[in-house]
Amino acid sequence: MILAALLLGVIVGALLGLVGGGGSILAVPALVYGVGLPLEEAIPTSLIVVGAASAVAVLPRLRTGVNWRLAGIIGAAGIPTAYL
Repeated sequence: MILAALLLGVIVGALLGLVGGGGSILAVPALVYGVGLPLEEAIPTSLIVVGAASAVAVLPRLRTGVNWRLAGIIGAAGIPTAYL
């Protein structure tokens, strides 16, 4: 199971890097069908996986490629509604 999770992590991470988003669309099926997690565990696990991958991916772009004003506006609207 650990080897399958590592392999799927590499594949999902590479695809996230190539397309720049949509990680949960890739991660949830990989966790359910590739690793065997139940859907109830795969969804929150994918949130952690995709969030961590996104945080690392933005690091090289922090100084030049982020529109901080727009990110703040979208984040301020999106964070509270994420609980819905």
